[in-house]
Formats: sequence, structure tokens, C-alpha cells
Amino acid sequence: MNINIKANHGLELTEAIKNYTEKKIFEASKNFEKDIHINIELEKISNHHVHGNVYKAEARVSGSVNFIVSELKNNLYAAIDGLKDKVENEMFSKHKKQRSIFKKIGQNFKDFLKNKIK
Repeated sequence: MNINIKANHGLELTEAIKNYTEKKIFEASKNFEKDIHINIELEKISNHHVHGNVYKAEARVSGSVNFIVSELKNNLYAAIDGLKDKVENEMFSKHKKQRSIFKKIGQNFKDFLKNKIK
């Protein structure tokens, strides 16, 4: 698993933020495929309609599964936690969908063999 973290737009990527992000994303993806690449972008966005700080965390996952998820929160660590949950849910969903496809293929093959033997 390869995790790349990048900070944009006035957000400094400190060692604490980097370690926290790596830990959370690793927790979310440790039970799934190991041959994936995760690119994470953290940024402080300027949202002129909202007062205060707004942070965005976005993950682009590629490899055996491909998807993009993002999270907006008033706190950077809360955005990272929300991103972790979304990555975990999306990976579980993709894994479940892939597994059901394999089950359908297996069942069709089994039915085909039963019909051939008769």
C-alpha cells in the first residue's frame, strides 16, 4: 500500500498531521487489498459564505479499486476522521460488490456443469 499526503492552499503539512493521516487511512484500508495507491490532499479552503475555517480532505484511491471521496469540516482532524470513514465504507462496498460478482460467476459455472453432466 502506498499513501501519499499533500497539503494545499496555506495549510502546512506538519509531521503530526502526516502521521495522524497515515494512521487513520491505514486503519481504514488494512483489511483490504494491499496493491492500492492512496493520494490524499488536505487543504484549508476559502468559503466566503461560511465564517471560520473550513478544511477539506480528499482521497484518490487507485489500484484494484478506483474511487475518489472527500470530506469538509470545520476542524482538520475531524475532516481526516470523516475521510477515513468514507474510504472504509467505499472499500467495503467495492469489495462486497466484487465478491458478489465472483459468486454469480461461480454459480453460473456450477449450473453449467450440472447441465453438461445430465
